[in-house]
Amino acid sequence: MTPEQIFKPQKTYFKDKKGLIFDMDGTLIDSMKYWFQTAGDDTSAYPSYKEYMLEKYNNVIEPKPYATEILTLIKENGIPVCIASDTPITLSGGFLKRSGFENLIDFYISSEDVGILKKDSARIFVAAAEKMGLTPADCVVFEDRVEYVKLAKAAGFTVVGVYDEESRDDMFEIKHYADDYVYNLAKLYKSLF
Repeated sequence: MTPEQIFKPQKTYFKDKKGLIFDMDGTLIDSMKYWFQTAGDDTSAYPSYKEYMLEKYNNVIEPKPYATEILTLIKENGIPVCIASDTPITLSGGFLKRSGFENLIDFYISSEDVGILKKDSARIFVAAAEKMGLTPADCVVFEDRVEYVKLAKAAGFTVVGVYDEESRDDMFEIKHYADDYVYNLAKLYKSLF
């Protein structure tokens, strides 16, 4: 199947698309409150901030509503899908295993893998598309951060903005740049959820 066949008919921007690229933190999983330290945790109890985040990925962070179901549906229909994230696999690997995400995506690519410190260029999205054997015009990127929405759009990707509590102040700007904006991932699909 193609993305166009499983998404709602009014989501016309999926026409002729072949691959899907998902950001992870804030888009598929509820983790940004830990990155932005708004979860109310005492991080001083950990030897380093990296150890704090590792513990959260390994034991605490959960998928956002419908993220697992949507990734499952995409994978079951043979649509190329990956995660392109700032978070290195050394931090997120425990979550990917625990959540089952590692079996629902074709691959995981981090900023570190493409030689950048964070998604400060579109290189990660372009590398993800190339790894799927596709071009930016063939892919849809799902992203919750306004700066990354802008980068992906400028590189020729179709972009769907995804609501996250930590980026709510940027919601209107994201809506301005993105091809669509959803508050819940299930809102993209035909009446499956």
